Amino acid sequence: MAALPLVYGGDPAFRDELLALVDAVTDRGRLRSHYLHLGRRQRDLALAGGEVRLKRLFYALRPAAALAWLDAHPTGTPPMRLQELLTGADAPAALREAVDALVAQKAVTRELGTGAVPTLVADYVAAHLDADPPTPGPPDPGVRAAADEAFRRLLRFGPGDASGCLDAVATRQPLV
Repeated sequence: MAALPLVYGGDPAFRDELLALVDAVTDRGRLRSHYLHLGRRQRDLALAGGEVRLKRLFYALRPAAALAWLDAHPTGTPPMRLQELLTGADAPAALREAVDALVAQKAVTRELGTGAVPTLVADYVAAHLDADPPTPGPPDPGVRAAADEAFRRLLRFGPGDASGCLDAVATRQPLV
């Protein structure tokens, strides 16, 4: 189950149920396709040329790390934090150190500015984003039905089932 790095408030039971739902219904082929296309687009923007905006590098690196994490974990949802993705994907220590240095630099500046992309980072991104995209099959209607039911259960607007809330939302009636 994915762990959220920051929680400002909320219902832990709701969070746990929602994360369990995400793990149960996520189509990993479609998730891989999402990360692959997102990462490629960002890589093309970030890594075009010698000097690049280093902040944009993170937009290509995180999808690459998420793909590596998915390869290393047959179930579950990739964590949000980049360092957890890299650790969970068994990224080489030298790569993690290079990324940690970029993260530390990012933490003390508003913008990272421009610079050369560390070779280890560029190679890692390329290795994970140059794969052939998956060809997801059609959505599973059973998974969709289970997700819809869980969503209704998670709404918890009050005692009983949430179908009245969904009806009110669908017909734009106020909830009282």
